[in-house]
Amino acid sequence: MVIGPKKSGFVLLVVLVVLAIAATVLAATARRCGSRAMAAGEMAREIQLRWGTISLKNLCLNSAGSLLNSTTADDGPARRIGKSLDLGGVRFQLVIADEGAKANVNLLAAQKTIGDLEPALMDLQADCRRVLPVVLRPVAPAGGRISALPMRYISLSQVLGFKHPAELIDPQSQEPSASDRLTCWGNGLVNFKTAPRQILRAVAGEVLSEGYIEKLRKLVAQKPTCSLAEAIKHLELNDDRAKKVRDLLTDRSSCFSLWVIADDGSRTWHRLYVRSSADTRNDREDWTFQW
Repeated sequence: MVIGPKKSGFVLLVVLVVLAIAATVLAATARRCGSRAMAAGEMAREIQLRWGTISLKNLCLNSAGSLLNSTTADDGPARRIGKSLDLGGVRFQLVIADEGAKANVNLLAAQKTIGDLEPALMDLQADCRRVLPVVLRPVAPAGGRISALPMRYISLSQVLGFKHPAELIDPQSQEPSASDRLTCWGNGLVNFKTAPRQILRAVAGEVLSEGYIEKLRKLVAQKPTCSLAEAIKHLELNDDRAKKVRDLLTDRSSCFSLWVIADDGSRTWHRLYVRSSADTRNDREDWTFQW
């Protein structure tokens, strides 16, 4: 059979339509496969991030005290240490910190009025690489927990104005940041063996004069293992002042934090984990913050 010009044109048109439909189907299939591949890759990254972060959290927070105690800084025991490692194609930067070496915002809030608290928190950032504005957003303390301090601030976002967590922490910088000076967690007691001078001054300045603080720091330099009882005896404090010091200072930190900054080359995640041990006046607490 001979196909005439009209019929051959019609067949060609049908073939072109079929090819166009096939191309559309193939393109849609390719898009679906690409989307599924991207989703699978994203899921794999999320799993790597999740399990990598959980593993690092458990390892670092469980041994934070011993890790910090085994590291020294220029002016005494380390208050924070940084580490970095690669896991499953994700780069993790870690910052382990002693929350007992910082000024507790809830303790300062119990000591001061709002009007006095704001400048005190600004002063504590005087040596920081970036001074963040103080924007106080207290809340009513939650019930059902044993806490020596009213927990009106449970996050630095209730204390400081910042747009990105990188403003709170920079693992590459040796200069202190706001999160190195302020904390919202723990029992509020400051570890006099690890806290810098400005923290001791801010928390216990009304009880201990500058001369006492200097004498205390010299004692720690001479005997890093000294106890609070030994320090009080060394300072020759009367009973009333000694009692006030015991309500403000301690010789052992019970609260530690871990920053986990993860980068897979296309995106960066920030996580902050805080763990406070239980004592006679406080429940054990765990906090997690993520960006």
